[in-house]
Amino acid sequence: VHTETLQRAVEEHEMLPEAWQQASTLSDWRIRLTPRCARALLETIEAVIEDIEEDPAEAPGAEFYRVVLHAFPQPGIIATREPQR
Repeated sequence: VHTETLQRAVEEHEMLPEAWQQASTLSDWRIRLTPRCARALLETIEAVIEDIEEDPAEAPGAEFYRVVLHAFPQPGIIATREPQR
């Protein structure tokens, strides 16, 4: 379902009004973090999203807005690394 939603968002992006195009992103960052810092990052992002006050349904231009977060260690590195002794 997530893949289909993302595909539709990509396909429809150019049809969106300019304001919605500017309020949309497909972003990717690769940063080096410890598990502690990674958890702190997730908690910060989650807090920002949870603190956003939703616009009422009757507000002009208010629509459902999807935020999808994928955060994980770079595949192929940690799980395949030889255990340290």
